[in-house]
Order: sequence, then C-alpha cells, then structure tokens
Amino acid sequence: MLKKLLIVINKTNQKYSFTNTECSKDSTLIQAYSSSTLPSVNLTSGQHDEGCDIPDCSGPEYYAEHHMTISGDNNTFTFWFDDYKLQYYYSQTGSYGDAQVIPGDATPSGLTKKVIFIMEDNTLLISDIV
Repeated sequence: MLKKLLIVINKTNQKYSFTNTECSKDSTLIQAYSSSTLPSVNLTSGQHDEGCDIPDCSGPEYYAEHHMTISGDNNTFTFWFDDYKLQYYYSQTGSYGDAQVIPGDATPSGLTKKVIFIMEDNTLLISDIV
C-alpha cells in the first residue's frame, strides 16, 4: 500500500530540512511561514515528481532505515506508518519507543496522498489530500 507525502505545511517561524531514510533524493527544504497569518506550503515531489513514499515501519528493528525526518534548529520530528497497527506515528526524540500517533484525518489504506502540518505547538498533524 503506497502512501505519498505531497505537501508539508509549516505553521512555524522556523526553517526545517526534510529527509527520507528510504530515498536520499526526497530531501528538500521546508520554509518558515512568511507572515503570522500565512503558513508555508512546501511540495515534497520525491524522486519521480509523484510525492515521497511514507516508509512502513512496524518495529524498532526497522526504524533506522524506515522513517522520514523533519529537522530544524530547535525541533526534530521523525515519522512513519506502522503497517502492523495501521497508524501514522511520530517521535520528537528520534526513537521508535516513545512514538505517538499523529492526529488528523488520514486513511491508512490504498494509494493515498498526504499532507503533514508542522503546528505552532511543536506537534505534527496529518491529513489526506482530496
């Protein structure tokens, strides 16, 4: 089941870098917002201009090679899809063991296109793109 990350919306005043352990060509810069009322919309087109495949990771033994990272000067998120629990998870410590479910409106099945929001309160939110 392919889950494509197409957009990262940054609602903070911090720049981030985006990387994918499964594909170095997915790397991109996530811009900070330009004003307090307009978030920064960043495309994650991936290596084939079709979005970045969100890695499946169902245990700590897979984590090192199967997650995405959004890192800034003051905050870092790693995230992935748990293909056993059928949930999207993220960690702010870079560890599989203390991960939390990413809240939002995202379906786990089928070919779906996703957007990740970096929220002002240093959390992530995920949604489908319809």
